Parts: sequence; structure tokens; C-alpha cells
Amino acid sequence: TGTRCGATLTLEIERAGIPAVCITAMSSIAEAVGVGRIQIGGRIPYMCSDISLPADREIEYRRKLVKSALDALCTEVTKPTIFTP
Repeated sequence: TGTRCGATLTLEIERAGIPAVCITAMSSIAEAVGVGRIQIGGRIPYMCSDISLPADREIEYRRKLVKSALDALCTEVTKPTIFTP
């Protein structure tokens, strides 16, 4: 799946010493792969948005999600950790 590939890429980036966050709607797959920082995203076809929201609220949702992911990058983790916006 796309989530498994994204989780594997995130894991390899982290192994290279670069902090990374996997934004996904399927956190259990990222957790099973062993990703350290897992950000809960939107729905499966739209990880970083919520198309059911009006445009102004959707933009705010995206900002909140990205800020949460940036905060996750600054957090030390030793095991798979799930972050929520």
C-alpha cells in the first residue's frame, strides 16, 4: 500500500539520521513498520486535508496538521509515537 511504502521511506530517512514524520490515516501500518514519529492525517485519499470543510476552515486544518508534524520533528522518540493535530 502507499502507507506501507511511505512508512518504509520514513523509517529509512530516520535510519540515516534525519528526523522524519509519517503523516497517515492508517497509523497501525506505520507503527507495524516501526516508524518513530507518526502523525494522524486526514482521510485515506487526502492525508493533509479535509475536503468536507469550507475553504477557510480547511486551510486552518492544514496549518494545524503541519504545525503538529513540525512539533513532532522536534520531539525525541525511542519507539513508535503517535501525534495528533
